Amino acid sequence: MPQAMEGVPGAESAVGGKVAQGLDFTGHLEDRMPWVVGFVLLLTFVTMVLIFRSLAVALSAILLNLLSAAASFGVLVAVFQHT
Repeated sequence: MPQAMEGVPGAESAVGGKVAQGLDFTGHLEDRMPWVVGFVLLLTFVTMVLIFRSLAVALSAILLNLLSAAASFGVLVAVFQHT
C-alpha cells in the first residue's frame, strides 16, 4: 500500500499492468495443472481399456506417459540449469 494511504481506514490498493497480469496467469495455470494432468491420464486410461480391453496395457501406457514426461523435464533441467 502506498505510504500516503496508510492512515486512511478501509483503504485498499491494487497493482496492475503486465507484471500483475503475468503473476495472476501463472497462478491460474498452477491451480489448474493437476486437474489437466489427471484428466489426460484418466482419458488415456479409459481409451486404452476400451480399445484393447486390457488393464495391463492401459496402466503401462499411463506409466510410460508419466515416465516420458519426467525424462523430458529432466533433460530440460540438465540442459538449461547445468550448462
